[in-house]
Amino acid sequence: MGDEGEDFSQLALPDLFTHKNWKARKSGYESASKEFKVAQPSNPIIREFTDGQLWKGAVSDSNVAAQQEALNAYNAFLDASGTDGARKTRTHTVAGVVEKGLPGRPAAKQAALETLLLLVELDKADPIVEELLPFLSHKQPKLIAATLAALTNIVHAYGVKVVEPKPIIKALPKIYGHADKNVRAEGQNLTVELYRWLREAMKPLFWGELKEVQQKDLEKLFEPVKNEPVPKQERLLRSQQAAKEEAEAAGDPVVEEEEAEEAAEIDLEPEYEAVDVFAKIPKDFSDRLASSKWKDRKEALDETFAAVNVPSMQEGPFDEIFRGLAKSMKDANIAVVTVAANCVECIAKGLRRSFARYRSGILAPMLERFKEKKATVTDAIAAACDAVFMSTGLGEIQTDVMEALTNKNPQIKEHSAKFLARCLKATKDAPTPEQTKEIAEAAKKLLTESAVTLRDVGAEILGVLWKIMGDRNMLSHLDGLDDIRKNKIKEFSDAAEVKAKWKPKAAPPPKPAAAPAGKKPTGTKRPAGGVKKTAPPKPPSSPPLEEPALQPRPTSKPAAAKPGAAGLKPPGIKAPSGLQKPGLKAPAGTASPRRQGAPLDESAQASPAKPALSAPGRGLAGRPLGKPSTAPSSPPQEQRQETSQPSALSSIERQELSELRSSVELLQQTNSDLRYDKSKLGSQITELQNQNAQLIEDHTRDVLQIKAKETQLVRARSDAENAEDRANSLSKEIDRLKREMSRLGRVRSGSSDVPLEEPPRPAYGSSRAYTAHASSKPYPDAGEGKENIPDRVGDGKLSGVISVPNNNHTSNNVSRPMSNGAASSGRATPASNPESDGVGAQGGMSMNRTTSGEGVESWRRAAEVTQNLKARIEMMKNIRRNSKQLFEARRKSVATPPAQTVDVDAIITDPPRITFFHLPAEIRNAVYEDVARDTRVIVPRPSKKPSKVPPPVPSLLTVSKQARMEYIPLLLECASLSVIVKDFDFRNLRRITSSLYSTELKALRHNERLTVHLQIEKCTKASMVALRNWLVDRSKGLDRLAWKYSVTWSKYTQILPTSSQVHRINTYLQRRALLNQNLEAMAGLHHNVDESLQFELQPIIRALEEGMDRVNIEPVSSAWRDESALMMHGMRMISEA
Repeated sequence: MGDEGEDFSQLALPDLFTHKNWKARKSGYESASKEFKVAQPSNPIIREFTDGQLWKGAVSDSNVAAQQEALNAYNAFLDASGTDGARKTRTHTVAGVVEKGLPGRPAAKQAALETLLLLVELDKADPIVEELLPFLSHKQPKLIAATLAALTNIVHAYGVKVVEPKPIIKALPKIYGHADKNVRAEGQNLTVELYRWLREAMKPLFWGELKEVQQKDLEKLFEPVKNEPVPKQERLLRSQQAAKEEAEAAGDPVVEEEEAEEAAEIDLEPEYEAVDVFAKIPKDFSDRLASSKWKDRKEALDETFAAVNVPSMQEGPFDEIFRGLAKSMKDANIAVVTVAANCVECIAKGLRRSFARYRSGILAPMLERFKEKKATVTDAIAAACDAVFMSTGLGEIQTDVMEALTNKNPQIKEHSAKFLARCLKATKDAPTPEQTKEIAEAAKKLLTESAVTLRDVGAEILGVLWKIMGDRNMLSHLDGLDDIRKNKIKEFSDAAEVKAKWKPKAAPPPKPAAAPAGKKPTGTKRPAGGVKKTAPPKPPSSPPLEEPALQPRPTSKPAAAKPGAAGLKPPGIKAPSGLQKPGLKAPAGTASPRRQGAPLDESAQASPAKPALSAPGRGLAGRPLGKPSTAPSSPPQEQRQETSQPSALSSIERQELSELRSSVELLQQTNSDLRYDKSKLGSQITELQNQNAQLIEDHTRDVLQIKAKETQLVRARSDAENAEDRANSLSKEIDRLKREMSRLGRVRSGSSDVPLEEPPRPAYGSSRAYTAHASSKPYPDAGEGKENIPDRVGDGKLSGVISVPNNNHTSNNVSRPMSNGAASSGRATPASNPESDGVGAQGGMSMNRTTSGEGVESWRRAAEVTQNLKARIEMMKNIRRNSKQLFEARRKSVATPPAQTVDVDAIITDPPRITFFHLPAEIRNAVYEDVARDTRVIVPRPSKKPSKVPPPVPSLLTVSKQARMEYIPLLLECASLSVIVKDFDFRNLRRITSSLYSTELKALRHNERLTVHLQIEKCTKASMVALRNWLVDRSKGLDRLAWKYSVTWSKYTQILPTSSQVHRINTYLQRRALLNQNLEAMAGLHHNVDESLQFELQPIIRALEEGMDRVNIEPVSSAWRDESALMMHGMRMISEA
């Protein structure tokens, strides 16, 4: 209540703009508006308010009444400051105007709309439209609808010549998919307004992305607009207003009409990103085109067509490609010709204007190939020719087409003429009169052809030319044609639709010399009077001989001088005035030969009989190069008497004049030659610059390829080393298995005749030896591999990998090994006694197979494998059930003295030893993966003080070397891996990733649970430098690990359950300020790095923004969101305590 009586009039306007009281701000806005209305652009107050930060807060004022006045003041400022003020403030104010003004009250909305229109009027529309388009993706439908309405008003006021419509049209499909009906309605209004200006040309940009129902609704809205005339720009830019005022001041009333007629072409073609197609074009393209098989040639062209079939492509050295395509145009196979024409069309459309340098080598072969009668071939070549024309122009293709029209083949003539007619219809630049004459002469020759199609296409060419050039230029070319042909040409002219119209060039301003030359007849009478006055001082015989020859060539206005002026100056005093600027006044005596100087007078007095030869070298140089035909129509009486006498001086002057004219023509010819040489040298320089740029680009690409190859080579070497190590380990394992197999064979052969007695059972995990037959070799078909070694001889039961043979070792019944894994591990369990019937206790199943010299049938082998697998499954089920018996047997075997005889039945009845590594690899991997998914690995940040408690290690890594080697890749691929980084110091993380092997990195790349926990305690320059180094490593690195980012807090900023309310509030404020500082620093870093680093920085910025959202959401209630309220609450709690 105390602020109501406060006086704000003593404060300065900038202070009022930033005052905390809304009434003060409102009064400041009103005062500023009044001052801006009478201020000039050079006033200090205008310069003072060009700071965009003042207006940013003003147009976004939280008070509605103050914000309305702020918008009015800003409009007054823009009107006073002009373009400079708009450019300096628009980046700060447009967002506030859209967010606060457009959805506000009607008066504020109208002021905000006027602000946007003023910003467009003062400079241009593109920056404003770019600021408005992001608001079309806003969360609030009300704001989106207001933005669409503003865009509609801008387009309605300024038109599509000022406002670029393409980005607006591209955003329309998203608007039609919005859930709010008001947004869709405003989108329809904007679409209809754009249709008023663009009509059907706008549909290709967005029509295909709309639903059928939406298309029908828009067609209904377009119907009334189709009958309306073309709209005109209602509001002019300041630049347009200045041009209009200048035109009115110069008295040019047709400026507006010409501008209305010359409607600018609006480029509505979709923009595509240029693609580098050389990587996809076959490297051996030329070699394959030289093949003798047409299928090979067509296959090479098909691959090239697939590579170049893109909307836009980057420039490159296509010379070799076009040489091959030009050669393919002469191919005997029409399929090859068709594909080659398609390739030319795609490259011409992709390169566009850059295609011009390849035109000369490909257009002529395509026109010659028009002799083909197949419609598919001619259509393909015609499409390629049209693409070549669209990429070049009429003047560049005219020479080749004119040459093709003189070909003897009627097919080539017809299709070339049709191509020329299409070019004339599609060209946007009217041909010159010289080009028109050449084309018309060629077309008139076609009118005399015997083929009807040639006569028709010739008449069409003349008709299109008539439509473009008009009667003034074409009627002279149609002279000599009969009425029938003229009528037919006129019909084609009326029906033709062209894009160009010939307009005569503006006549050059008249030369200054034209004015005196035109007034010579009015001033030619006065020199005679002047001569009469100058005659007495001279000898009477000299003047009559000199004046008749020089009288018809006056050089200036005689009427401007007084009649007696010629006799007041003696001859020879003043320099010759023939080279003076035309239009300057000179005495009437300048037409007399006495102004040629003293030598003329002396020669005249010395030889009065030859006055004309007194100054032969200066007679023409002292006079203008006027024609003698401009002599006065009625000379004085004395001159009429002297005209019959011959004049030798005038003939000398004519001769000198002709020499000067020839020298002028020579100089002009030399000048034109120099200009031609200059343009030729300039084109050569441009071509060399293009070649230099291309060479630089090729060098850069080669360097990058070399670096890529070096990287691949390093990887290949690493893989080769790994493979070599693996091969060495496998070879060692194979050698070990061979030794084991030979040892087992020796044991078997040595124990065939001794009773079965075995030493005590060794400890678990140690290798064992069992006897086998080696010398007798009862298995001739078995190989050296472990899969082919039988487990036991005779009728035995399958209970282990290698079983002990009985005394009847010559039996043909053998059992197969239980598992390859068990045999390779070196661990085995003795088989059960043949007399024993412990099938259920041992978990084995008896299975016999008869071995014969002829081998075993495949079905028996399959049944044997099946039974083997069933036995293994049953055995694994019984392991747990018989574990107690296993341990009891081990205890007894250890307690038995070595000299005692071993109870074979007791040992055989023991269940086999099966460890975790005897399981198949698939089962072990499933166990590893299941354990790894529940494992969380945390990499703490490095600390200067060593930790008293060692970090936890996953248990499976400490079991054995084999378990560790098998478990590490799956752990890296499936476990949740978290890394703690303090103040963006990623050095520890980079050290860890660089120390991993390639196989470990490969496993880590598949892990989607990699998280970097950012602990932020401060915001310094060193932390931003560390962050930039991390971004550079990420953008250049080869590992590309999928790290995710989140924000965590250190123990200094933790909130405990026992923390007081004031402590929580202070902690949240501290976190909030810290995140704000880091976000501002990252925003500055984002603007100073390239796109690759910006892409890597985006996830970190999003993580900090999510942390900010959590800080804003976590306080106790929404009442404490305001910092001042938080602090007041905290102080009140402290005072109560």
